[in-house]
Amino acid sequence: MPTGQQYPVLLRYDDEAECKRFVDQFGEDFAVTCCDSDQLALDFLIRQGQEICAVFVDLADARQALESPLFLLASQRFPHCLKVLLSDGIALDEVIELVGKQVVDKCFSRRYDRDLIRSLVYTAQMALHDAIGMPESQVSGEASFPTVLIVDDEQAATKYLRKQLERMQDRFNVLCAANADEALSIVRSQPVAVIMTDQRMPGMKGDQLLNELRRSQPHIIRILTSAYGEVDVALGAVNQGKIFRYQKKPWDAREVLACLDAALDEHRKLTQMHRDSRSYIKQEFSRICQTRRTALCEALADLVDGVGGEGTLRQFLEDMEKVVMLPPNTSHLRASGETDVEKLLVRGVQEELRRQLEPLARSDKTCWQQSLSSLAGSLKAYCGIMGEASIDPVADLDADNPVCVGFLNALELILSSSGMSREALVFEASAADWELRCGSAGPLKMYAHLLAPLTRVSSPLLQQQSALLMLYILCRRLGGTIELEGAQQSFSLKIRIPGSGG
Repeated sequence: MPTGQQYPVLLRYDDEAECKRFVDQFGEDFAVTCCDSDQLALDFLIRQGQEICAVFVDLADARQALESPLFLLASQRFPHCLKVLLSDGIALDEVIELVGKQVVDKCFSRRYDRDLIRSLVYTAQMALHDAIGMPESQVSGEASFPTVLIVDDEQAATKYLRKQLERMQDRFNVLCAANADEALSIVRSQPVAVIMTDQRMPGMKGDQLLNELRRSQPHIIRILTSAYGEVDVALGAVNQGKIFRYQKKPWDAREVLACLDAALDEHRKLTQMHRDSRSYIKQEFSRICQTRRTALCEALADLVDGVGGEGTLRQFLEDMEKVVMLPPNTSHLRASGETDVEKLLVRGVQEELRRQLEPLARSDKTCWQQSLSSLAGSLKAYCGIMGEASIDPVADLDADNPVCVGFLNALELILSSSGMSREALVFEASAADWELRCGSAGPLKMYAHLLAPLTRVSSPLLQQQSALLMLYILCRRLGGTIELEGAQQSFSLKIRIPGSGG
């Protein structure tokens, strides 16, 4: 059965036979990507350009799931993702630990119930559709004339009905499709407000098509038609496909027009509900974000501006807003309003930044001046410009130079959180200054920041944000500049410090 616009499912496995069994059972229902290592699975999640529905980790040793970063990254980047562990011999204490730490949502043995797993994924698909909401083209960019799609293999009848409807009204456009596959192709390529399909067609039947659209295109109003008195089919379509109406054939153009007008009115109401919902969510998150910004400034201003100079924290927060995150949804509003996520975020970044800044407390004016002259050489060694890059460039530094140590520690943490190495950086020097920037390897990854929608506060988030703040503090204290260019869940940096880099 075609899967429509369903979201992908990731399977991390350690047994080829178990992988084959999973694909055999669910490959026709869902778009399954299989990875036999954490690294391959992490690479897939990092490259994934759209939402992901579910992550299944099928491991013989359940303890590996606690040590793997896979579930954590999935939670951070895809907050609505279903996380399931499949493993034989899962002990009760392991289940308690996995669920208690919110590492996974479900745990099953490898002798799982196929129908239960399928039901869970379908439910996750629908929950994801509800969380993301109606496609933007349907909410804000809908054409002045909505589109009605009529699906029937009797093409002469649909063309005749189309002409009648076009003569009787000028409120909507009418398209026709001869079968379910053609209909699915149309709804994937353009906005459709209402679909009316015949039940008996070659290939996928009408009720199957509507049930498929309920999962993949829930905003479309669905109508089923038939020339046969198929009560069971009609009831099934109502219960499973959640259809709007059941229209009998042969068609009477006036009755069909009345039915379509009612369906379009329902679609307009649904569209307005989504528009109002998005507007409300956006407005509420803007309020949350302003409150969070105030709390961050109160907690961090003395720490940040006290070392980096006035305006350092303000520049950092303004730059973070340049990094485009997934839009807020009701889960983010609930987390901010009903949990301690806001307090944990402010307290967590304050404690992490204080820890990273502590070595600088003993740095006097002479130390900062020495750092200005030695930092360029340290960065050359770090980037491998003077021969081979140091295996541990931070350990090679003099412990009495906390500025250089802090600078390189921050760089190392930012790179590692993006899954990149120091070779991703470009160092250039002149007689007047030196510059460090992201190279051709591409931008650095950022899946959340201090002003982004959040459902939980993780250690990687706090560490990356504190490390970035450290760079801002150190650059400004050394008289330099730092520029950040934001993109979709990614960013690039350019750091310039005065003084010879020779």
